[in-house]
Amino acid sequence: MKKYFNIKLLSIVLWVVIYPGYLVAQNNNDNNTLKRQPRLSGHVYTFSVWRAQKDYYFNDTWLNGDVLLASGEKVQDKSIKYNGYLDELVWFSEESHQPVQVDKQMVEKFTFNDIDKQEPVVFKKIKLDGSFVSSPRDIFAQKLYVGDISLLVYRRVIESGSSVVEYEGSSYSLPNFSAVPEYYILMPDTEVLEVNSFSRRALYSLFPEYRDNIRDTFRQERIRIRSEEDLIDAVSLIDHILSK
Repeated sequence: MKKYFNIKLLSIVLWVVIYPGYLVAQNNNDNNTLKRQPRLSGHVYTFSVWRAQKDYYFNDTWLNGDVLLASGEKVQDKSIKYNGYLDELVWFSEESHQPVQVDKQMVEKFTFNDIDKQEPVVFKKIKLDGSFVSSPRDIFAQKLYVGDISLLVYRRVIESGSSVVEYEGSSYSLPNFSAVPEYYILMPDTEVLEVNSFSRRALYSLFPEYRDNIRDTFRQERIRIRSEEDLIDAVSLIDHILSK
C-alpha cells in the first residue's frame, strides 16, 4: 500500500512539473502560428469627399473578402472596399478600428465573397505597359471572363466637374464622379491588350491572324457588341477559336 502511495505521489509531482511546461510550449506554438499568419499592411486611409455627387467605390459598404498576396499567401475574411478613383484596395482593420490603404505592391488579387448573393467578384493586378499607356503602371481589374485568354475591366472613376449643393443654409461645391470603365484582354503570356471600343472591328484588330474566323463566327452567332455582356460573349467565342 505504501509503495502504491509513493508511485501515485511521484506521478502527481511529475504532472505538476511537466504540465506547466506543456502549457508554455503550447502557448509558444500558438504565438508562432500567429506570427506566421500573413498580414495586410499599408497606411491609414484618409481620402474622402463629403457628400460627393457620385460614389467612387465599387462597393458602397464594407464586404467580406480575401486577399491573395504577391508572396502566394492568402489573407481571408477581411472587410474590404475598392476605390476606383484612386485604384486602391482599402481594408478596415479590426485591431485599430481604422481604414487602411493596402500597399498595392503586396497584393496579387482580391475577392469580394458576398455581393447580393452573386458569384464572388475577383480583382486581379495587371501591368499596363503597351503602346496605349504613356508609362508602365499596375492597376486592379475585375475578371469578367476567364479562359486561355481572359477579359478584365478596370473600374476606373474620374472627377467630372462639380455641383453646388445647399446644406444648412450654406452652399458647397462638390465634385462629380463618373465611371469610365476600361476593358483589357489578358493573353496566356501575360500580354495585355486594350479593347478600345464596343465594336467587332476593335476585336478584329487585336487578332488579325484570326480575323476571318472571328468575323464568320460572329455572323453565325449574330454577335453585336453594345454592352459589357456582349463583350463577354464575344471574348468567350474568340477564346474558343484560339484554342482550336
